[in-house]
Amino acid sequence: MGSLLASGCSTITNGSNEQISFSSREEGTKLFIDGKYYGKDHASITVPRGDAHTVVAQKAGCEQTTVTTDYSFQWGKSLFLNVLIDFGIISIPTDLLTGSAWETDSSHYEVTPNCPEAPAS
Repeated sequence: MGSLLASGCSTITNGSNEQISFSSREEGTKLFIDGKYYGKDHASITVPRGDAHTVVAQKAGCEQTTVTTDYSFQWGKSLFLNVLIDFGIISIPTDLLTGSAWETDSSHYEVTPNCPEAPAS
């Protein structure tokens, strides 16, 4: 019970990290996440919960596209369980401080550069 009081339910059930994936419909697109190159066409990262991330898709001859991930507070069962454990007195602030009470709005983002249309034959 002591470990439950030292952590919130979101921390226990969801952890303080999450995985987000990114892809592009344009083959050969370089994906940069928070300024760091992660690969071509597809990338997946594990990040702390509750952080926004900037993703840039670049391809030669195309206009780059930038997307920023967003996150929101997880209501649901963890809030209810926190109230059951300790009336939320310790567990809710713990979840908020560790970031586990937050979740990225999507686990997958499509980031495709704006490429000119190929001329019709």
